[in-house]
Amino acid sequence: MKLWLLRHAQAEPDSHSGRDRDRPLSQRGHRACQALNTWLRNCPYELPFQAQVSPALRTRQTAQLALADLSVQCIIDQSLWVASTGDLLDRVQRDRAERARWLIGHNPGLEELIYRLGCDLPVPGLKPGTLVILDLPQKGLAQRVEVVAPKDST
Repeated sequence: MKLWLLRHAQAEPDSHSGRDRDRPLSQRGHRACQALNTWLRNCPYELPFQAQVSPALRTRQTAQLALADLSVQCIIDQSLWVASTGDLLDRVQRDRAERARWLIGHNPGLEELIYRLGCDLPVPGLKPGTLVILDLPQKGLAQRVEVVAPKDST
């Protein structure tokens, strides 16, 4: 299975409601998503047909912008908002026989998931807007295929 993990892009520090879940992307986050969209349009890999997305505003906006005009269906998954690393690991292990899986969510869960699957983290860690693609065989440890960091200019 190819496992695509995307941490939401950079968000504003606060929301109008005061709730963390309602924080929108910053302008820098918008630019990072647009750059990622360009990369995805030209990437050498087959995109997963579906992405599970946390219900937080910043993750929904990340999915909308990064996957704009691509053939990827976004499914809002309430469980990704409060998912522990164990929850994420259980989900991935359960779906290991699938061809591809895409999760768009949050740290520290995504970063810890990469580590628990046996891969080194990108340096300096999973910054906002970073995409990591792993090859996850039926058994054994994952292999890192690609890391797409947000552009320095964003």
